[in-house]
Amino acid sequence: MKILFGVKQKADFFSPLGLMQLSALAKKRGDETYLEVLSQDGVLNKIRKINPDVIAYTCLTGEDDFYAKVNKRIKKEFPSIFTLMGGPHPTFFPKVLDKAELDAICIGEGDYSFVELLDKLEKKEDVSKLRNIVVKGGKLNNLRPLVQDLDSLPFPDRELFYEKNTEVFIMNFMTGRGCPFKCTYCFNHALRKKYPNQRYLRRHSVDYVMKELSNAKENFGLKFVKFVDDVFAFKEDDWFKEFCERYPKEIRLPFYVHSRFDLMTPGIAKSLRQAGCKAVEMAIESSNQDIREKILQRKISDEQIINSSRYCSENGLSVVTCIMTGLPGSTLKDDIAGVDLCIKAGIPVPEFFVYQPYPGTELGEICVNEGFFDGDLSTMQGYAFSNPSVLNCFTPKEKNAQINISLLGPLAVRHPFLRNLIMNKLIHKLTNELFKKIYTSEKMWVYPSKVYKRKYSLRERRDIIKKAIKLEKTKRK
Repeated sequence: MKILFGVKQKADFFSPLGLMQLSALAKKRGDETYLEVLSQDGVLNKIRKINPDVIAYTCLTGEDDFYAKVNKRIKKEFPSIFTLMGGPHPTFFPKVLDKAELDAICIGEGDYSFVELLDKLEKKEDVSKLRNIVVKGGKLNNLRPLVQDLDSLPFPDRELFYEKNTEVFIMNFMTGRGCPFKCTYCFNHALRKKYPNQRYLRRHSVDYVMKELSNAKENFGLKFVKFVDDVFAFKEDDWFKEFCERYPKEIRLPFYVHSRFDLMTPGIAKSLRQAGCKAVEMAIESSNQDIREKILQRKISDEQIINSSRYCSENGLSVVTCIMTGLPGSTLKDDIAGVDLCIKAGIPVPEFFVYQPYPGTELGEICVNEGFFDGDLSTMQGYAFSNPSVLNCFTPKEKNAQINISLLGPLAVRHPFLRNLIMNKLIHKLTNELFKKIYTSEKMWVYPSKVYKRKYSLRERRDIIKKAIKLEKTKRK
């Protein structure tokens, strides 16, 4: 069979690991797989040329309108092609099945449910009884258990997204699945409820990870590794020690990880540095400790933020942090305090994003129940975290200032002498193209020098700049 995976846009910094995993499973079955950017002109001609049996999408809330419009066009032109959507949005909002005129949606982890679906479609058998799969006019027939042995899965099919024998500057990897924390703005706690009495936090063996990395390095000229696990290092356990011992011997590439301020220790920071780590992303989310602990369920103190930043700095690790502006219950004063906290902690790479109340998350539901958000999903923007807040508890001026903090806050943190000018005056100006250009130009300098640290040729820098500009356009619509 021929399976076409459709994506909204193609950005190397956000390679679709989920689709690549499904593609690997399909190829293991003997299928042909393709990737197409659905926002490009001529996509219908490409579909006509490929003549796929199945078209599959993965969708975030905020992207559903785009995929709905595209799928309706495709089904009108090619009614016999089976179209399927998976990802966070259909998992929590199965009504997208009818809205987008899909043939089916996949709820939850869909690795082997996807394989079963392909088996049934190939044999022209009924697919309405498959677990995780909901067909038009059907219902959910329970969920398959979570994949506990992640090593049983094939390596993600990176050929779907990258060309072999080329140089790839940055590539995403995951060493495991799941997160044990209960942050109220995240979907993990809601997804975990769908799998009661199952081990939600799972991890590949270090051996599997090393082989996957070696494969990518050999076939794609990989230069920098980005681990996108929710949390890479929980503690200095046997897995972590083995990874830090083997990685510099077997892979020898700079890398980047995600962690938390309340988990970072001097020992973990030192081990990461010795293994070749260059940067650690740890989210603050709110400068207001009451909001952080009581509303976001992130029990992390200012002291932990400052100390963990110091541990990383002492080991040459750049800290990337995220703070959300426009949180329910917060004020503009809190948003400005986020900038000051980053200055105090010496954060080299801060990011400020306008909060989006994703329905299905605990905090998103609170916003709806409290009347801060009407629940209209069409106002959500996927990855575009720097559009105006959709909450009605802020004035237009406050929403404008929140966006300006997201654009100019990083500049104020890196150059504290500009703090008063930016926070007292500039954030109250109308958002404009100059502010956006300042943000983008700063980011294009900071990320290669502070985060993805390695030697770059002029050609590499030029390519990274082009990709960064393209990515920022998708995030700041």
